[in-house]
Amino acid sequence: ANAQTGSTQLQNIWEALMKGSAGVRSERIKAVEQLKTLLDPYLEKKVLADPEMDELLQIHFEGKASVRQIMDSLSGCRPYTEWCEETYRELSQRSPTALNLTLKLLRHDENRPLEEVFAAEEKAARFIIRHPDFFEGIRAHLLDKDGRPQWQPAAAELPVF
Repeated sequence: ANAQTGSTQLQNIWEALMKGSAGVRSERIKAVEQLKTLLDPYLEKKVLADPEMDELLQIHFEGKASVRQIMDSLSGCRPYTEWCEETYRELSQRSPTALNLTLKLLRHDENRPLEEVFAAEEKAARFIIRHPDFFEGIRAHLLDKDGRPQWQPAAAELPVF
């Protein structure tokens, strides 16, 4: 990608959008295709390989059928203890319901057509925004900022490092 600063790239993107907006029609597909064409020169396309991270993700997440299995795997992690502890800590602070739903969606969506993935994601989003944990997370992190959400159900007993 370009070696431009973020603000320079944003300015270039804005100018490209303004220049191309005259030809954008109300039809969604054509509009999306035009935006893709306009923005393509500004998008980073190269994903750097990180074999160590790929291996960690494969070991601790791939094929795990439950959040418990992931957490157990992270708690016994060696030799990347710092990464495992931080990942474990981050997951431990999240809503158990949201973690389980996310894992279920990931497993459900594997190798499915995009339409089915979107339908499942929409159903999950409708569920989670009605779940008490959604509002509790907002309360604990945005309103009261106490960082102590009371999840429903509460986090299960997890192994300690």
